[in-house]
Amino acid sequence: RVNAVCPGGIATEIWAPPEMPAEVSERIPEIVEPWLAGTKPMGRSGFPSDIANAVLWLASNESSFVTGHALVVDGGSTAGIRWAQQLEEFGQLGECFRSALGQTTVTA
Repeated sequence: RVNAVCPGGIATEIWAPPEMPAEVSERIPEIVEPWLAGTKPMGRSGFPSDIANAVLWLASNESSFVTGHALVVDGGSTAGIRWAQQLEEFGQLGECFRSALGQTTVTA
């Protein structure tokens, strides 16, 4: 069997701007979680355990008749978010990091 997991909106370090100080880097999941929750139709952020559970299901006998599938695990984001809304939300994420750093600008 061959399947794919397509994650989206998971509260991890991937959202951080480059060259984050270590003290902020450790807090990235807690910084981005509220922002992600506000961007998802399901109303919450995704977590690494959400992806792990999807992979666990695909690896189990319960999915034995599933093959050639791309399992989207994104809290409903691809179900209809507009591009303009997504760009606005990324701007809000930048504000979250500026606040965490106590800065007025973040270098990307």
